Amino acid sequence: MQTLDPAAPRPFDPPIRYGTFLGACRETAFAPTTSGLGRLARLLREKRWQYFAVADEAVAVGGAIVDLGYAGNAFLWAVERETGLLHEGEKLSLPTAVHVGDVPGDGLEARIGGSLAIRTAGGRTEVVGRLGAVEVAVALEAAGEALTAVAPVEGGGVNVTCKHAALRGSGSVVLGERRLELGQGASGILDYSHGLLARETSWRWAAGAGRLRDGNPIGFNLVEGFNQGLENGIWVRGRPRPVGAARFTWDPKAPEAPWQVTTDDGVVDLLLEVEAVRRKDLHLGIAASWYRQPVGRWTGQVDGQQVDGIFGVAEDHKARW
Repeated sequence: MQTLDPAAPRPFDPPIRYGTFLGACRETAFAPTTSGLGRLARLLREKRWQYFAVADEAVAVGGAIVDLGYAGNAFLWAVERETGLLHEGEKLSLPTAVHVGDVPGDGLEARIGGSLAIRTAGGRTEVVGRLGAVEVAVALEAAGEALTAVAPVEGGGVNVTCKHAALRGSGSVVLGERRLELGQGASGILDYSHGLLARETSWRWAAGAGRLRDGNPIGFNLVEGFNQGLENGIWVRGRPRPVGAARFTWDPKAPEAPWQVTTDDGVVDLLLEVEAVRRKDLHLGIAASWYRQPVGRWTGQVDGQQVDGIFGVAEDHKARW
């Protein structure tokens, strides 16, 4: 099994070391000489976001706070898993109203106005807020280390992402007048990213978290077409390790049909049975976002372990930003 070095405290300080690392870095602030870009170019290329998702057998909920540099964006979604009913809320803001900090681990703070906030302390990430018809007050607690990837980006950019799966979830979701409490078996994922990204960016992404038949936590994060696959990893009984290149099989014309993801080293072979699909087709001149993100249950094999219907998501995403 590959032994990973710990994540650098400040991965953007030169000389930048690319690769996959264990744990979260201390901060992702850019050194003055790192980007080599002018102020306007950096404003257009620097992106940060914090994403979360958590589910039990009855409800799945997720969302993100995104700092695009020239604007802010946040969204929340919830799926009633028995019926597949999808609830969503979204907010756009001026850049002064959004904040995603430089700390991906303990000390993380992300917020957009007074609508939504995400904070991490003592290995516990709390998400509190309301957007549209979705209100959340949930927490995700680490059951093991995170994985950090530092990857070059076309055009002289660089990106760092900190992924964490197999997290323990708790809290509540309010949908209209109904409050749904997450059960004891709730599991979730976290995704922090910060970098100087290409104007045109696309990826296929999958992540999931849940329990093995013996009750131990299992999770994974896989990407194709982004970050050179350096963020690909699994968490088995709370222990993370990198895996090979990911390959996605799905029908772009029917995202509600099953999605398959495998790795070229044979460690992962999973099929997503879709419960609901989030969709966006937004074109705003200088910026555009198109995605299909199914939510559902992953079944198959992870590192020789049978996985039976654990919670997860997949995504086909194209952005011009």
